[in-house]
Amino acid sequence: MKIEDLQTFHEVTVSGSFTKAAVKLHCTQSTASLRIKRVEDWFGARLLNRSRDTRQEVTLTSAGERILPKIVAALTQLNAAYAALAAERRIENVQIAVVASHTPGLFILPGVLAEFARLYPRVTVNTHVKYTREVIEAVRHDASGTCFGIVSQPEGFEHTDLAAQAVMDDPLSIVTGPGAGPCKPVERTSPIRWLQEQTLYMTNQSSSMLTYLRKGCGLELHDIRVVGSVESVKAALLKGPGFAVLSRRAVQDEIAQGKLRECHIPGFSPKRTIYALWAKDLEPSETARAFIRIMSGF
Repeated sequence: MKIEDLQTFHEVTVSGSFTKAAVKLHCTQSTASLRIKRVEDWFGARLLNRSRDTRQEVTLTSAGERILPKIVAALTQLNAAYAALAAERRIENVQIAVVASHTPGLFILPGVLAEFARLYPRVTVNTHVKYTREVIEAVRHDASGTCFGIVSQPEGFEHTDLAAQAVMDDPLSIVTGPGAGPCKPVERTSPIRWLQEQTLYMTNQSSSMLTYLRKGCGLELHDIRVVGSVESVKAALLKGPGFAVLSRRAVQDEIAQGKLRECHIPGFSPKRTIYALWAKDLEPSETARAFIRIMSGF
């Protein structure tokens, strides 16, 4: 028995006619009949009720009714497997460019790149880590369809000329140095009141983060210092007072080692969303979609 035999059996049950099935599958009626016979011989049972009157529809026997759902399921799985392998063949020997903002670029992409290289060793991935605004501009000016961006945003992503797909959550931690003031709600002073009196260290002047903090927990901040990188922010916190809002992935080791303290604000669990971006008028390639699928699993 061949796959064509199962496809013919399914088509006959859909159309109710050997003639119609033969036309749909581009074969003769005698070939369609032979294929059905092979299916019935393989299962050892009569699966279709036939009539000498070709105007009457072909119907399923009781055995056919039991077998049909299993044949449909098998064909569905075979078609999906064929499509997946065909997509992988199209992915080989190509190049893509991934432009990522700092958090996903430094703390998520390395693992994704390793897994992607394992699955698609013949694909060349060119990566660039930039500020979010530079990522947006790079994607906006791509005309090849092989470049896409990865950014982390606290309040959604809206650009009329770009498409965005949410890929994963990016939990945030409000952190201070090890000797900083009240960072637990059980302590006498309010964490929000204390934070508003401190210096906020940032990697860049992100108005979206400031808006997010104000809406999320009522933080109104006035003393803000931009120091350029996540490592510079952590170094500043280790040297003196102040706080920062950083991806948990960026500070989880320092928190575990006691080098930084996490400040918990009751009722507020800060997070951002990591988005994949591409130009709206350019659909992402098969390769880019494969990369995004792998990233969504991290």
